[in-house]
Amino acid sequence: MTTSKSWTCEGKPKDGKDYPNAFAHQPYENFGPDCAICGLPREAIETKGKRPAAAASGQAGNRSGVGVAAALITALLLALFGAGAWFLWKSLSGKSPAPIATSPTSSSSPNASIAPAPSDRFSSGDRTLFTYRGNFDRDRGIEAFAKGDYAQAALAFERATRSSPNDPESQIYYNNARARQAGTPLTVAVVVPIDNQATSAEEILRGAADAQTQFNDAGGASQRLLELILVNDSNDPTQAAAVAQQLAGDPNVLGVIGHNSSDTTAKALPIYEGAGLAMISPTSTSTVLSGKTFFRTVPSDQLAGETLADYVANRLNVKQVAVFYDSASNYSNSIQQAFTGKFTQQGGQVPQPPVDLSSPSLDIKTAVAEAAGAARAVLLFPSTKTTSVAIAVARENAQLPAAQQMRLVGGDALYNPATLTDGGEAVKGLVLAVPWYPQNAYAQTAAQRWLGQVSWRTASSFDAAKALTAALASATDRPGVLQALRSINLPADQTAGEPLQFTATGDRTEKPILVEAASGSAAPQGAKFGFQVVQ
Repeated sequence: MTTSKSWTCEGKPKDGKDYPNAFAHQPYENFGPDCAICGLPREAIETKGKRPAAAASGQAGNRSGVGVAAALITALLLALFGAGAWFLWKSLSGKSPAPIATSPTSSSSPNASIAPAPSDRFSSGDRTLFTYRGNFDRDRGIEAFAKGDYAQAALAFERATRSSPNDPESQIYYNNARARQAGTPLTVAVVVPIDNQATSAEEILRGAADAQTQFNDAGGASQRLLELILVNDSNDPTQAAAVAQQLAGDPNVLGVIGHNSSDTTAKALPIYEGAGLAMISPTSTSTVLSGKTFFRTVPSDQLAGETLADYVANRLNVKQVAVFYDSASNYSNSIQQAFTGKFTQQGGQVPQPPVDLSSPSLDIKTAVAEAAGAARAVLLFPSTKTTSVAIAVARENAQLPAAQQMRLVGGDALYNPATLTDGGEAVKGLVLAVPWYPQNAYAQTAAQRWLGQVSWRTASSFDAAKALTAALASATDRPGVLQALRSINLPADQTAGEPLQFTATGDRTEKPILVEAASGSAAPQGAKFGFQVVQ
């Protein structure tokens, strides 16, 4: 028996055929028939020495029948041998073989074309994924957890939460150690971008930790507590596919919270779909995301774009706008398309083509001056990678004469303290469509627990984890969890502030909230303004 050799793909077909879904990427070693990154078949890359199919068929015609017969006989003999070996093993042991369980760090995966993700991207408590944080008690807990001494690990992790109360990793590891002590934990993964967006990762984990704590403190489901596997995908589509494959191959994982960006979610979703594994993203809003196992606890870009279009056309009474977006981002593309579609339906105009914030040749001063000559408002739709460029646009707009300055409107990628601190006076009056605002009971409780106001990412991940724990209360396998999620109906007092239901497409039924950067509201340190709800 021979094994297939690996092959390397860069997303560039060499057989002269058109593959509309393929795209160029870094070299990636594959082992299966198709590229795990872009989907190109192996034949599109390895064309050297191949003959046309018709010629090859003709030359081999006299041998084809013999080859097929030989292959069938070989397959039959192997099947008979395998069956005989199984029955022999069964007669000797008196029981059927147990299914093979794979862990998130195992090299086994349902699709061998995706290389296994390194083990240091996963942890339930046996390592820290936030290496920049130092905590003596956390590290002692990690040592005990790795040895299987969960009682000692729980004590150490609990001390760690006292010494570093805003660290969600120690809180989750404490809950995990308790879950291991209780035995047969219910397992859910949380995928976050730790090594390049640590702040966002911690915000997401705080919400998941809150829901896990509530579930475990209440006794779990049939005395089975919740264990959260922390996973780092670096907000990178390649890594997202690799970790998704590992999670999909672990039958103990009953659901996934994540991924963070729409681009990584889009890459991981087909893998979860193939494994029947429920995925709830607390932060991915792109309209291209959909599937039988996909859910999200944030309003989609369609709703956000339409909400902003209504506000600009009817509240601001502006009919000409300029759009600045990131062409490389699923999120940015979908929200600007949703806005433009709704805005033009209402008689609005976008006189100039959208300006690409990710373009290396972008001249911000010229682009803003040209936009101001044709528009009265500017729509800022950066990705998480290009928010600094959007803020630079706002600052350039503020340098224009007062009569030429455009109103600033944008998407939730700008809903963070950095927009207020870096933008300063330039972002005064900026209106955003956002998923959540901290003006409810959960916001107060979470602020006390984490020693400060929490973000919308914390709220939406809390809701994602609450949806999964509600499903786990009645289901302990993947099909059951999926079925339960489709009928979830959580009242506002069990969520971060709004009722939670999913549509048939997995979208949340809640609409976005409009907030404005204004004085008189709580401002982050170093900022003159804070965000407040638009009345």
